[in-house]
Amino acid sequence: MKIVVFKEGMARRSKKTVGGRRERQQTRRLEAARLFGLNQTRAEVVEACGVSWRAVHGWYQRWQQGGRPALLSTRKPGPAPKFNERHIRTLEIELHRGARVHRDENELWTVKRVRRLIQDRLTLRCSESEAWLLLRRMKWSPQSPRTQGGQDSRMERATLAADRWGSPGARPHHCDC
Repeated sequence: MKIVVFKEGMARRSKKTVGGRRERQQTRRLEAARLFGLNQTRAEVVEACGVSWRAVHGWYQRWQQGGRPALLSTRKPGPAPKFNERHIRTLEIELHRGARVHRDENELWTVKRVRRLIQDRLTLRCSESEAWLLLRRMKWSPQSPRTQGGQDSRMERATLAADRWGSPGARPHHCDC
């Protein structure tokens, strides 16, 4: 006896998001589990789900060992993130304390200084690009103050602040030099 499967829910969508793909894959696996429970052959499951024999064979082995729950999505694929929420909260607090507190000669945060802070305070290895991405993730933006020609003190600040990071949500300013 062959069971006809309604395949509309398993059709490929144009949605290219990772979350959508994971949901569609899980839907296929759960449909396969339902068919395994109805004693369908693996060849019938391959045809019904529109996937390879190898995929169905792996699903079947997992289903035999753990049932339907063994075919559920477990976690987001890929490595675990380097910086968790606790790291981000700690870094946010340290950044708001100021650069002078962390033995810098002025209050300007540069990517190099943030990288050093992450390595010293969080004891994590971090490249400058990772520090930059982390600051962007925290909604911090690069800042450089506006200057007016002929004013030395403002020019000095512009030179020092060329690589400065502002607080979250701050709008970037561009030097009029």
